[in-house]
Amino acid sequence: MASIGICMGASNIKVVKISRNSPQLKVNKYLTSPHEGNAKGTLKEVLKEFDIEEENNFAVTGRKFKDFVNLPSLSEPEATELAYSSLKDKYGEVEAIVSAGGETFMAY
Repeated sequence: MASIGICMGASNIKVVKISRNSPQLKVNKYLTSPHEGNAKGTLKEVLKEFDIEEENNFAVTGRKFKDFVNLPSLSEPEATELAYSSLKDKYGEVEAIVSAGGETFMAY
């Protein structure tokens, strides 16, 4: 089973499709596209590039536009924490993680 993560950012839509092959994560596909104020339309176009008919888990993050979709959503800190917990065994522990978005810059 694959997972598709969607970030509905202030200026870009980012979509990643990953699969887990016991404990490793593999990025199958990643796309980012500026939405220029048309987040819903851009999301529809980006998702055409993904095989979403397969059995997938979905999650969305991005506080401003996440209400455009009827999918489970995560706050950015929660998504960052989950991503880090999946990656730290492979890449080691870090003291900080930086999220540099279109409108905000946050350090965890």
